[in-house]
Amino acid sequence: MRKVACFLLLMPGIAFGSVLEYLSDYQLGLEYINHTDQVEMDFSMTGDGSIRGCEAIPNEPGRQRCSVTMDSESSSSGYGLFFAKPFRASGLIHLQFDVGFGFRYLRGQIGAKSGEKLQAKGLPLYEVSYQLLNLIIRPFVRFGITPASDFPDILLTMGPSFQLGMGEVSINQQKETVFLLTGSSLLGGFLELEVIVFRFDPGYISLFLANEVSGDENGSKFYPKAKDGMDDFKAKFRSSSSGGLFSFGLRLLTPLP
Repeated sequence: MRKVACFLLLMPGIAFGSVLEYLSDYQLGLEYINHTDQVEMDFSMTGDGSIRGCEAIPNEPGRQRCSVTMDSESSSSGYGLFFAKPFRASGLIHLQFDVGFGFRYLRGQIGAKSGEKLQAKGLPLYEVSYQLLNLIIRPFVRFGITPASDFPDILLTMGPSFQLGMGEVSINQQKETVFLLTGSSLLGGFLELEVIVFRFDPGYISLFLANEVSGDENGSKFYPKAKDGMDDFKAKFRSSSSGGLFSFGLRLLTPLP
């Protein structure tokens, strides 16, 4: 019994040490990209779905689901940092299973002019604003062709995307603190095409395109309360990355830990 108790006491330290050992393989990288974020918010209210942007809810007479899309003010063009494991070719056909991580700060709003247009359509919504910090978790499978070192490697990465977020959301001038958990389908969350044009141990230079979607009806609420006849607020997070070099982003993974 004493041995079991000692083992249980050591387990958190062992697990923490394993996490640190896993994270120690990641290296610092530099990206040059055009990055765009969107938040698509939907909510329920009374109605028959006749308003543009709304659809009648099946099996709920007199109820409709409406959606609005907001571009994030955090969308950017320029340089950014990322952390990733070094790519190592393993033969002509490459297959890899792993987990990727990222952070994203999102800030956006529906201002006065857009709010007036929504009200003119018949929606009671006239103001939305949000500030969120999201942790992104991406379990993925990566596969592709990795020929001799003097040819580019072509890799396709896909998998689900999960986001844990916290921050503030305001609906019609009423602000609330929120905690979010959203997810995607198994292969419908994250998709990236990457062409590695130059390898050096333990880094690389590559061109890439990426798209990501997270959020569905099973996720937590984007806004926790009912407001002005609207309720059950949910959100879907979308992002895309590209660049000015033949529409590809440019990525450099350095040897720095």
